[in-house]
Formats: sequence, structure tokens, C-alpha cells
Amino acid sequence: MKKLVLTLSALLFAATLSFAQDMAAATQLAKDAQDAYTNKEFAQALEGFQKALAAAEACGEEGAELIDQCKTAIPQVAMSIAKEKINAQDYDGGLAALQQVIELSDKYSAIDVLAEAKDLIPAVEQQKGNALFADAEALYQEGKLQEALTAFQALKEGGNANAIKRIPTVFLKIAQGAYKEGKLDDAIAAVQSAVTESGGSAAIKKTAGSIVQGAIQKAATTGKLGDAGKYYGILSELDPGNVNLGVLAYTIGASYYKAKNNGQAKSWLQKAVNDPKYGANAKQLLSAIK
Repeated sequence: MKKLVLTLSALLFAATLSFAQDMAAATQLAKDAQDAYTNKEFAQALEGFQKALAAAEACGEEGAELIDQCKTAIPQVAMSIAKEKINAQDYDGGLAALQQVIELSDKYSAIDVLAEAKDLIPAVEQQKGNALFADAEALYQEGKLQEALTAFQALKEGGNANAIKRIPTVFLKIAQGAYKEGKLDDAIAAVQSAVTESGGSAAIKKTAGSIVQGAIQKAATTGKLGDAGKYYGILSELDPGNVNLGVLAYTIGASYYKAKNNGQAKSWLQKAVNDPKYGANAKQLLSAIK
């Protein structure tokens, strides 16, 4: 019986020694994690505290204090990782890190850290949007209009108000470029997009109207009278009260007259007979048509 007691005592001593070693190892992991945090090696610190937590949990009740310390530290370290990414303008990485902070804070009941992470997300999303808008604006200023448009449209899908306001201007710039290159259909398409995207803004319509007028005149004077008539219809819908509609109708009618297409000439000239400047000319040509 005495021998059995001695054997049990030896086993208890060995278990106590082993337990002490486990606690010491867990404590050392936490200390190393703290040192890493102090040195701003946040990823290493997070991993260290997570390992220390697992080791402390394996020690049962004796590891309770260290467990609490690790559970307090882990969300805070995760927040430091998120802020580091945000400060480096890695907004996607920062947002992903904030989601991890929320998960860890919720898991370990870190209420203050959880609230801070949730408050930060909208601000970071705004910072990300501002940065992306600046990149898109730089493309626009460099004349890379299609790339800029794609970038602004992506921002629009995310609800970026600045991008929504900018898109009509980009379309007008595209329209102006196409007009100068003689790509009138492309210019008109871009003009229509500008007006649609602006929600019918008067300022956008004014610039758009001037581009369409130019396209009508250019088409009419280069013999593309069908296109001129099509563009005229677009201008009439875009700006029904445009004071130049009569002049433009006369231009198209006179061009048809020169092309000896009297039927079309008559139709267009009749639209111009009440124009204060060219009405008399329109009537004169109409009287010449037999």
C-alpha cells in the first residue's frame, strides 16, 4: 500500500510540473505577442495572442486570468492591423480587416472595439470612394475619356454622388471629340447619354444642343441629308424651343433644293417659313419649286 501511495505522489508531482510548464509556455507566448505588438508587428502579435489563448485554455481554471487578457488583446490587435492598412490607403484590405475585428470583438465581447469598427466602416468606404474618384478624375484630365467613363460608372454603381454628377460631363467631352473627328453618329449617341445621365439638366442640354446643331450643319453641308434630318429630330426632342430650329430647317431644305430633291426641300423649307431671319429666303425657294 505504501508503494502505491508513493507512485501516486510521483504521478501528481509530474502532472503539477507539466502543468506549470504549460502555463509558463502560455505566458511566454503572450509575452512574445506583447513584445511584437510594441514593435508594431501586428500580424505576428495577433497570431501570438491567439496561440497564447489556446495554450491558456488548455490549462483550465489556472489559465483563466491569461485567457481574459488574451481575449481583451486580440480584438485590439486586430484593430491595429485594420488601421495600419487604412493609413496605408489599402482600403479594401482595411475593410476586410475591420470585418475580422467585428467578428473577433463579437466573439470575445469587446463592446468598445466592436462599436469603433462599425463606426469606421462608412468612413473608410468614403475614403475609398474619394480615392477612386480622384483616380478617375485624373484619367479624365489626361484625356483618357473611355477609361475615365468606365471608372466613374463603376463608382456610380456604388452610389458615389460625385461620380454621378461627373458622368454627363464626360459624355459631353466624348461627344465633342467625336464631333471634331467627324464621327457624328458617335457624337449624337454620347450627347443623348449625357442628357439622360444628367436627368435633363438645363446646362447639359444647352451644351448638348450646340453639339447637335453643329452635327446637323455639318451633315447638311456634306450631303448627308438623311443624317441631318435625323439629328434635327433629336434636337427637336431635346430642346423643342430652340431658336435655331428654323435656321437649321432652312439649311437642310436649301441643301435638298441644291440636290434637286424638291419633295424633301419643300418639306423642310415649310418648317422655316416663320423663322425671323430665314423665313423670307425659305418662301423664295418654295416659290421656285415647281
